[in-house]
Amino acid sequence: MKKISILITLLFVSAQFAAAKTINIFHTSDVHGSYFARPAKNVYGDNPDRMMGGFATLKAMLKKEKTPYIMLDSGDMFQGTPEGIFTRGEASIDYMNKIGYSAVVPGNHEFDYGQLLVVGLAKRAKFPFLAANIYIEGTDERPDWVKPYIIIKKAGKRIAVFGLAGKHTKTHSNPKNTFGLDFRDEAAEAKKIVEEIKTKEKPDAIICIAHLGSDEHFSRSIIDELPDYVTDHCRSCRRLFPDREFEEFLPRGILHVARAARDIDLILGGDYHTGLTQGVKDDVTGISIGESYTNLMFATRAELNFNDKTGKLESVNVKLVPLWTDVYGQDKGILKMDAKLKSKIDETMLQKVGYTEGDLSFSSEKLDSKIGNWICDLTKDAVGAQMGFQNTGGIRVDLPKGDITMGDLYRVMPFDNTIVTMKMTGKSLKRMIAESYEDESVGMQISGLKVEILPARNGKHDFRLFDSSGKLIGDTDEYTIATNNYLADGGNYGAAFKEEGTDVKDSQIVFRDVMRESLAKGSLPEQHTGRYVRISAEQYEAELAAAAEAEAEAKAAEEEAKAAEAAAKKAEEAKKKAGKSARKPVKKTVKAPARKK
Repeated sequence: MKKISILITLLFVSAQFAAAKTINIFHTSDVHGSYFARPAKNVYGDNPDRMMGGFATLKAMLKKEKTPYIMLDSGDMFQGTPEGIFTRGEASIDYMNKIGYSAVVPGNHEFDYGQLLVVGLAKRAKFPFLAANIYIEGTDERPDWVKPYIIIKKAGKRIAVFGLAGKHTKTHSNPKNTFGLDFRDEAAEAKKIVEEIKTKEKPDAIICIAHLGSDEHFSRSIIDELPDYVTDHCRSCRRLFPDREFEEFLPRGILHVARAARDIDLILGGDYHTGLTQGVKDDVTGISIGESYTNLMFATRAELNFNDKTGKLESVNVKLVPLWTDVYGQDKGILKMDAKLKSKIDETMLQKVGYTEGDLSFSSEKLDSKIGNWICDLTKDAVGAQMGFQNTGGIRVDLPKGDITMGDLYRVMPFDNTIVTMKMTGKSLKRMIAESYEDESVGMQISGLKVEILPARNGKHDFRLFDSSGKLIGDTDEYTIATNNYLADGGNYGAAFKEEGTDVKDSQIVFRDVMRESLAKGSLPEQHTGRYVRISAEQYEAELAAAAEAEAEAKAAEEEAKAAEAAAKKAEEAKKKAGKSARKPVKKTVKAPARKK
């Protein structure tokens, strides 16, 4: 009987290992309220009408999955569409509850409508919000709505999953909305929490879900691998600064986390909207990395392969899976949720509000854009300011030529931002422009001024600013400007507004209303660009040479004028002297007659 019991136990353990040979981790990120399937035109230009994405397709794919799996997400769940904004993220949570997510990390856009909303979403969710690096400011305590990590038991394995919120959340959402929260360094906190997990839990695998990407250069890109230039750049910097660590020069994000916490088995990132088709294996740590693009058009599948004899993790294989509706179908239960949600939203969102005679597009040169110029002009004119500013990243999509609906306006500007006015000096404006120019890309759209970007010297660009009259803006010149309340409160690239703006007034005018009212006045004509101008090195050198030549000529002319003036003065003095001599009486000498002897 004892032998039979042992045999049954051995068979059970053997079956357990066999069942646990592979566990699949599915991952989404930066869904941004894109709940429904859509044409593939923005991703696959060669097959633009083929339908892909959406929760109904994701659910259908998961139903076909035969391997035990875990479903995870890296944040920015709802902001970006009317469906997401109108339901304030509740629809996202309802979909994710239905699909069976195991955990999510909050993205920066979860905080766009305030901290209480995030707390409410966490309570509504049947899965935990994870962020090991969010603390209550001034303490080492975490908020009660977030956990640092969880242990998921799946097919006889104990999988640890911990979360990392982006430290940039403090500036990439309105700072008021994260008041009282401390978003600590992601890499340092990853190292701490991984040590804690290893010691306390002894898991079979450790997974990190992070609202962080691999490299911002590849934002909204689908790539097979990270180019070697990332490593080459770090090596070049190391040669210049041999006393500093190699990792210091890595792009902020996932790679920093991987190098700091080397016992992680898989990192699943987000935020930059990058898709890694085959995943990436860090060549230093061997850690596997996946990113799942945006708008729920893909999901990442990461296979955790365990040795069926030792039970230890043997390999991790990562792949980006397109969610084609004609491959997986669509789940009927989710489609019913779609229909119910659409019926609530469509009446308002399908309402036509205007027409544009040309595409309101982004700038391919990463300068001022047609849509950015239109928005900044509206911002300025709505409050009678001299200049208008909007952060480039706050304009979420472009608008193609044709009819514009209310839903389009929500997609362009999903935030309920208001217009704020203030006074700023030329010096402050120049600081703001300089701080918002990164990686040869403008972070600020403008109206009422022109900016010349001068060639970089010692790695830094200088800028010349001209007002609408063409006058070069001096440091002490003062202007009334208009911007959004996000920037006015010190949001990303908004430090100069918050720290140096004076006479600050919030108009309480919601910018989206300004767009709607403007479009109601008539068709929007073709917009133009050219407010930012890059001055080439050749042009700048020629300009400097011309300026030097003009200065030399002016100096020569000045010297010549001085010489002429000195000569004239000398001639005048000589003339005066000669005149004076002519007027002086001449003494005549009269010879006395000789005496007779």
